[in-house]
Amino acid sequence: MTTITASAPGKVVLFGEYAVLDGAPAGVTAVSARAHVSVALRSGDIGSLHCPGFHDEPLSFSYDSDGRLRLSDDAADLSLFHAVWQRGPAKVADVILDTHQFYDPRSGYKFGIGSSAALVTALLAASGEADLQTAEQVHRQLQGGRGSGIDPAAAVLGGAQIFRLGRAPKRLDWPDRLAMRVLWSGKPATTSTRVASYLANSDRASLAAPLTEACELLLQDWQSDALPALENYTQVLEAFSAQSGLGIFDAGHGEIRRLAAEQGLVYKPSGAGGGDVGLLFAED
Repeated sequence: MTTITASAPGKVVLFGEYAVLDGAPAGVTAVSARAHVSVALRSGDIGSLHCPGFHDEPLSFSYDSDGRLRLSDDAADLSLFHAVWQRGPAKVADVILDTHQFYDPRSGYKFGIGSSAALVTALLAASGEADLQTAEQVHRQLQGGRGSGIDPAAAVLGGAQIFRLGRAPKRLDWPDRLAMRVLWSGKPATTSTRVASYLANSDRASLAAPLTEACELLLQDWQSDALPALENYTQVLEAFSAQSGLGIFDAGHGEIRRLAAEQGLVYKPSGAGGGDVGLLFAED
């Protein structure tokens, strides 16, 4: 029995929240938390599925007479496994989808750093399809057609990237003097709800314009003066949050930002905000 293993990283958004959906450049970097996949192909009619960190009990899967994938627990939200595993011919295997690194071991809450894109990418890699186009297609399908594609870009390519809609990502070189730490707010947030609210906002174009300009300026000054540029971007993001009512700096992010500023540091929520993680920047 041949066993194939693969893994892919999660991500944090450096800049470009929301505005990336309207063509602004966004910065994203992979993080050390990874989704791990193991696939042991075997003969027989029934495969097994283990999802540590997501679903406690092992599941089994099989195929009906029409070749459709069936899980032993239809109540489990395993649409991701369906979306990837249903591609191509029927395959019976013992499959492990391990995302425990994306969960807080104390509370059990998910960090919100791109676990679904990482898992899609790792499972596609184990199936021999780990290209960016396929990962974007599957991930967007799971998100109901929404999303920028920034998560699979980080999961497939790794490292730090500049991402724009409709363009191939480019490597983002890290400034020598810029240090970053990722902080967990302790509160999970639902990205899809905030993104849907933003996309439905009738003032979306006017809201996005200052944020897009701040993204361009940050990218321009990234190598030479990253910390002041990040501070300027975060100020614009605060105004954007207030005007849009999205609550990006809720869940303690605003308080951490104020405390960081007292020490000459820059702190910002990463991604949709309202919980999940934030980024602390310094020059040492």
